[in-house]
This record gives sequence, C-alpha cells and structure tokens, in this order.
Amino acid sequence: MRISLEEFLRTGRLGKLRLGLSEGEVLALLGCPEDVGGTSRKYCKPLIYLYGSVEIHFYPKSRTCVLIYI
Repeated sequence: MRISLEEFLRTGRLGKLRLGLSEGEVLALLGCPEDVGGTSRKYCKPLIYLYGSVEIHFYPKSRTCVLIYI
C-alpha cells in the first residue's frame, strides 16, 4: 500500500484504510500485522496492530479502527 501524507491530511484516508473500519476489514486490506500490543487482563485481544511504522488502534468493544498513527 502506498501512503501519501498529503492524501491523509486532505481526506483522512490512507488509500482504502480509514477510521471506522472493522478489525476484519483492516486484516483483509493489510494482512496479518507485524506486531500487536495493547492487551491487558480486561482486553485479551490486541488493541494495537503494527504495520511497519504505522499503528492501527481499535476500540475495545466494537473492534473498529479509531486511530491511525503514522
């Protein structure tokens, strides 16, 4: 996936990646993450997926993308 900072600033999207996507949609677009994080006793499933230098953060209850950190 090609990332354009200009596109992100203008539209809030990185190609087809955008806020509000479900965990399944992110996995379908980007495949398995290189690393994961954000687990705890309360949230056993990872809340952060790492793809290179891009972090995708998910809301725990709905498992939707709430933050894209570049």
